[in-house]
Parts: sequence; structure tokens; C-alpha cells
Amino acid sequence: MSKRGVAGGLELKPTQRDEVLAYMKTYGKISTFEAYTELGVTQLGARIKELENNGWAIGRIRKAVVSKRTGKKVHFVEYFIEVA
Repeated sequence: MSKRGVAGGLELKPTQRDEVLAYMKTYGKISTFEAYTELGVTQLGARIKELENNGWAIGRIRKAVVSKRTGKKVHFVEYFIEVA
């Protein structure tokens, strides 16, 4: 966790990177949709790259589903922590 300034002192507040890591540890995986709707993270790829730069091994699974609204195939990536 990082320290972020607060009026009258410092408060420990998790970074988006911390929240993404915690989500993957809890639920096993995360997609951009989950990152946005559950955590408010709009640049999941950047947070994943930061985790990798900090030594985390992050795997990727490319998936496709058919949109209920358009009937077209939608492609996305799910990220997960690789276990050694």
C-alpha cells in the first residue's frame, strides 16, 4: 500500500495496483469489465504491467463471447496470477 496525503496527516490507502492484486488473489482472475465495474480501474493493462514490473507472474487467457445486444463476437482477456 502507498501513503497518500490527507488533511491533518497521512492515511494508508490501497493503490489501484494493490486492489487489482487483491481481487486476483480473492477471485482467481480479473477482466477489464470486472476491473471497471468492481474497482473503478479503467486501465487494467497498465496495472498488470506494474505488477509484472514488481515481480508478479501474470498469465493471460484470451476469450470470446457473443454479445447479447449485438450478436457479434466480443474478445477480451482475463488475467490471473501464475503459480510456480
